[in-house]
This record gives sequence, structure tokens and C-alpha cells, in this order.
Amino acid sequence: MKAFSIIFLIGIFGCNYDEKYPTIIYPEGGYDLPKHVEDKDTSFFCYPIKSLESSRNSMNDAFWGHKLLSAYNEPNISIRPLKKPIFRFSYEPSTSPAYIITLTEGSIIIKKGSRTNHLNVDRTKLTELENLHYNILKNNYPIIKNNKEGKKKYRQHYLDSVIKVYPQLLDPAYFPSLLNKTIIPNETPFTYTTRKISISRFDYNKLIDLINTFGYWKLPINNRCGNPPNDGFRVTL
Repeated sequence: MKAFSIIFLIGIFGCNYDEKYPTIIYPEGGYDLPKHVEDKDTSFFCYPIKSLESSRNSMNDAFWGHKLLSAYNEPNISIRPLKKPIFRFSYEPSTSPAYIITLTEGSIIIKKGSRTNHLNVDRTKLTELENLHYNILKNNYPIIKNNKEGKKKYRQHYLDSVIKVYPQLLDPAYFPSLLNKTIIPNETPFTYTTRKISISRFDYNKLIDLINTFGYWKLPINNRCGNPPNDGFRVTL
């Protein structure tokens, strides 16, 4: 997967194109940017799809996506229109540093982390009760009282009983607060390398044309791999 991403974004420049200078024509599709974003939502790095995902996935994207891209000093490009198009490709393997590849008119910027973990997590920072709540919410977030859909009857009965004792589990902000509490500073600061490749307008247009013609704008939010590799994690464009 890593090799494919590098070939797709960089290897193309080794080719010679004889066809007419490509013109960028964006097809229909994609997701609309919001008309208004509250300050508390600016950490959603996938804002246009937050209401289309499950609440659990939306929370994970907002929390962990913000942590990752902030570590690479990447801005949120999903909350307002930009002066010029920006395509950001992130590859997050499980056993090696993440790559953040940004395509803009005139350049490709490649960022690679210095190590696999851009932050450290320590569950011992939680109290015994908080660890219990963490485990419950990790597998059941968000908990909805008397939920008739999405949970098996016995499971919902268990959750309804639990929230009578721990009503704070119903608060959507509680689990992210526990996640934040588990994050500890790195002994050595996280760093990344940056490589900038200048590209011509022709090459830029050609790359955008490839994205457009590959059907990107009509793809579903998540593309599950039928036979995922052992070292795979997530790829986002």
C-alpha cells in the first residue's frame, strides 16, 4: 500500500505524456462544506462527513485525526472553502511512521514522522473507576438510554442498568475526556521530516485528472479491504 501511494503521487513524473494538456474538470460528487462551524467543532478534520458516519467513528476521527494532523502541523482543510484546491493524502500504518502527502498547485509536500507513535497513551493515569468506564465506553460508545436499535436486547439491558449507576456515561464528551487524560508527553519531542517536490502545471493537472477519472468523488466514505494486510491501518484522501 505504501509503495502504491508513492508510485501514484510521485512515480507519475517519470512518464512522458503526449496527450493534450489536461484541463481540470471536477465531476459531481463529494461532500459539501459546512456553512457555519462552531468553535467546539473545529477539531473535526473530516467535518463534511461527521453526520454521515456512526457516532463512534465520528468521535474517533475528530479525536485521533486531530491529534495526528496537529502533530504534523497540518491545518483543518474541511471546515471552510480554500483559496486554492488542496489534496491531502495520509497513510497511517500500524508499525511505522505515518506519511502526510499534500498536493497543491506547484508542489507536493511529503511529511514523514520520526517514529511510529506521535503520542503516548498511559491507562494508569486513570482511576480504577475511570478505567471501568473507559472499558465500557470503548466497546459501546455512544451509550443511548433505552436504545431500541443497534444493540442486542441483552446488551442494551446491561447498558441501561449500568447508566443508572453511572449516568455520566451518557455524556458524549466524557469518553473523549478520558482519552485525553491517558495521553502523556513524549520523553523526546515528536518530529517529522519534510520534502518538497516542485511540479509543473501540467503534472499537477494530470494528477488531479487521475483522481477525478478514478471515480474518487463517487466513492463511499469507507472502503473496506476484503483481505487486509497484517501491517495495514488507514489511508485517507
